[in-house]
Amino acid sequence: MKTVELGLAAIGLGVLSACGSSSSSAKRGAMLSPADFVSPVGAAQAVAVPPEVLLRPVSASDRRGPLDAADGILDVTAAAGSPVIDSPRPSTSVATSGASPRVDEWMLVDAKVGDVNGRPVYANAFLANKADRLRAEAKLMRYPEWKVSAMKSITEDLNQLVEKELLRAEALASLTPEQKQGFIAWMQGLQERVKSQNLGSREMANQRMLETEGKGLDEYMKDRQLNELAAFQLAERIEKRVSVSKRDVQVEYQRMFDYFNPPPKASYRIIQVPNSAPADADEVVRLLASGTPFADIAAMPLNRYKPDSGGLEVREYKGDRASATLFANESLNRAAQTMAVGSIAGPIELSASRAWISLEGIEALSMSLYDAQLPIERMIQQRRTKAGKDKYIAELKARASMTSVEDMAATLFAIAEARYYPDRNYQPPARPRR
Repeated sequence: MKTVELGLAAIGLGVLSACGSSSSSAKRGAMLSPADFVSPVGAAQAVAVPPEVLLRPVSASDRRGPLDAADGILDVTAAAGSPVIDSPRPSTSVATSGASPRVDEWMLVDAKVGDVNGRPVYANAFLANKADRLRAEAKLMRYPEWKVSAMKSITEDLNQLVEKELLRAEALASLTPEQKQGFIAWMQGLQERVKSQNLGSREMANQRMLETEGKGLDEYMKDRQLNELAAFQLAERIEKRVSVSKRDVQVEYQRMFDYFNPPPKASYRIIQVPNSAPADADEVVRLLASGTPFADIAAMPLNRYKPDSGGLEVREYKGDRASATLFANESLNRAAQTMAVGSIAGPIELSASRAWISLEGIEALSMSLYDAQLPIERMIQQRRTKAGKDKYIAELKARASMTSVEDMAATLFAIAEARYYPDRNYQPPARPRR
């Protein structure tokens, strides 16, 4: 104990001595410079950090940002002596004479791309969930294709993030103190249930989340909170105010009558044999008499009318089939109007050939107002909810303090490009043909 006290006393005296010395030096006009705080060894060399290192994804062990500000306050250990660099890397540049000294270590820098109502948007957190996809697509796509795909993905996800953040802020502002306490209790209960599913261990729950969700427990809970508050605000401000009346359903049904009651479709098969091939015509007669299916005969080479598709012809008609025009040839059309499903007509004399026709089936789909009312109600409700949501989000964006989505997307794409597609001249390997 005495040794410790003596050590502390020595340190205190050293500090007082240094203060006295610096005050006297200040009176003489001496000024401190950055070089006074850097050892000669550190000043002799400077490490130039390549952009690809500054832009590489930050691992869990070297994260920076406001969410991690509380880490490392109570669990810090200190030791006297010079700082130790665990894995020094070779310097790519040498400090010139007279240049300002730089810290001789590698630092990972995250990029803040903008703010939404005072909450920062960081590149590392935003790109973390899409890093694997962007990296994999970079190996399969040329740069122009990859740029379009990456920009589309970034813009869509960024719009969703902005919308949820605006809705979250509105939800928190509208909650009563009692509702806030209830929501906090519910979130705490949810976290405890997640932990209980992993033997009550936070470490096991965190590892399970990383394996199943691709994010840690804290990040999962943060995203869950964001989603729940956004959904709550939409339900309160939009969904609860959307109503669909019976009259609305009836009007929509009449407007979409053809959709719910499309014209019937009659499927015919035709066999056609030219007059110059009487043997083939005789063979058709023989096969039909023996009970060979009409579709099988229509698929044989002796049929000159679309044998590849078995002579199939689908005719759509409105009203009564008996008065519809199904084929241009009058004799063929007359047979098609009146024949029953499964029946065969022929041979029918055409200009230079003979034909046989069979009605394979009739597809007549129809949905009454009674059967269609629930799908129509859901459709109207979804359409009005989307319109209300778009209008509400536009109002929130108009009065929000935020960086434009276009600017944030452009910055995020530039960072993603440097990380995942640094070589624009890269030619992906040719894809195997199937």
